[in-house]
Amino acid sequence: MKKTGIVIGALSALACGCAMLQPQSAVEVYYRSDLDTQTGKVIVFPLLSSDGRKAEGAQNVELSMLGKWADMYGKTNIIPAGPVLEQLAGNDGFQEFIKALDNTSAVEQTHQNPRIREVVSAITGKLGNYNLALAIIDGGPQEFNAGKEIRLSIGFFDSRNMTWKWITKTGARKGKLGRWEMASSNMVNSSFKEIETKNK
Repeated sequence: MKKTGIVIGALSALACGCAMLQPQSAVEVYYRSDLDTQTGKVIVFPLLSSDGRKAEGAQNVELSMLGKWADMYGKTNIIPAGPVLEQLAGNDGFQEFIKALDNTSAVEQTHQNPRIREVVSAITGKLGNYNLALAIIDGGPQEFNAGKEIRLSIGFFDSRNMTWKWITKTGARKGKLGRWEMASSNMVNSSFKEIETKNK
């Protein structure tokens, strides 16, 4: 019995040690359980920077996220929003839409904003009347390796109810043994894990 306890204790210490080596991502979650959101096809935007343009230098985050969107809503239900993104760049309504994802205090007013309503209508008018999936990232591997905090916000917009069904916010900062690939993957995985739990 004593030997078993020592082995379990050693394994626990090893597990804790390994966990400490991995970059951890706490996740803030906004979730509307009261919304009867109809799921089906989803218009998925490329990973965006906070100015509403395609984020450069974080391709591994985008690839990881595309896989998660496909796992959650089905590969055949994913509609790329790339074709309309260039038309939206610089659009005031789209900028406000992006800011609503980054600023959860503005989420409840989204459906009342006429410019956001126009942008959502323009997107769904071109690609179909489906829900929208967006994510914005503040920073990339260069900033991470310089010791800056990277922030990632992911959201699923219910276009019928004109509001966010859910939003996750998380971040990562380089530790002594931290690597960008590991930290960015952890941010994405942690975010979707929280939503998968909420959806059950």
